[in-house]
Amino acid sequence: MDILTRTAALPRFIFSFGDSGYGLTFYALSYLIGAGLALLLSNWRASKDGYPSDFFVNLFLWAFPMGIIGGRIWYVIAEWDEYASNPWNVFAIWEGGLAIQGGAILGVLTGIVFVKIRRRGVPLLQACDWAVPTILVAQMIGRWGNFFNGEVFGNAVSVSAYPWLPGFIVNQLGYQLIGGDAVLQLSDSELFVPLFLIEGLLNIGGYFILTHGMEHVLRKWRVYGDEAFGYFVWYGVVRAVLEPLRYPDYNMNNGGSELEAEVMAFVFIGFGLALLIANHVFTKLREKGRIKYPSWLASFFDNGTDPKYLFAGKEE
Repeated sequence: MDILTRTAALPRFIFSFGDSGYGLTFYALSYLIGAGLALLLSNWRASKDGYPSDFFVNLFLWAFPMGIIGGRIWYVIAEWDEYASNPWNVFAIWEGGLAIQGGAILGVLTGIVFVKIRRRGVPLLQACDWAVPTILVAQMIGRWGNFFNGEVFGNAVSVSAYPWLPGFIVNQLGYQLIGGDAVLQLSDSELFVPLFLIEGLLNIGGYFILTHGMEHVLRKWRVYGDEAFGYFVWYGVVRAVLEPLRYPDYNMNNGGSELEAEVMAFVFIGFGLALLIANHVFTKLREKGRIKYPSWLASFFDNGTDPKYLFAGKEE
């Protein structure tokens, strides 16, 4: 196949077992690479603060499959009309269909429970700060799976709007696919806006802003939880940027109006900001002894340690 001209969509499989429809897909590989890189980065960040370099390995064995399950549940609920007539297709995850919102929520909740039970002595919000921003890196790589699957693209525009794109990307961005079959093919002079690439660049920028930028901006005011809660803010910012560019079928609210999708994006921003502000206010009040959490709540946040409310090493 000549991938420099629009003659056919890129193959979904790296290899397959004959005509069975089973094998290793680019979609699956991108998710595995993204998750693996997030694990490495999380362990590296924990080791920088003096914890074992394999801190998240056992956690990953629980959180990653739960993230897959959460992503699938979210997608199936949102696209139930697609599965109502054949519920067994709910389990056909090799055909695509994972929502990062559900994956992040269930994966993070699983990680929180694991840290609470198996990593006693580590402030829970500190562990979240190590791991949650790396979700952005996993998302960046995972979006390449959407690219190979021919899904989650932007509106149709002229090829001249993105003259710097390599030929194989231009080729693939001419197709909308379902199960590997083209359901919408553009003319050679058009392509779908490369949302996967735009989102990837925004996500890698967000990772460095959360893990490095906040450290320099907040300095002595930085507390555990800033990077984890900042993820929700950045997620909303990325959605606000992408929704006007998105093909209507792939709006965050699953085909609703652009206005509704934008509102949802700002809900995420507001939610993240509310968590950030509340965390700082209550941390300061606790530090000054003006409030005291119930023992069960203090134990949940402090995870059994003598709490150090402000970020360790804040003083230069």
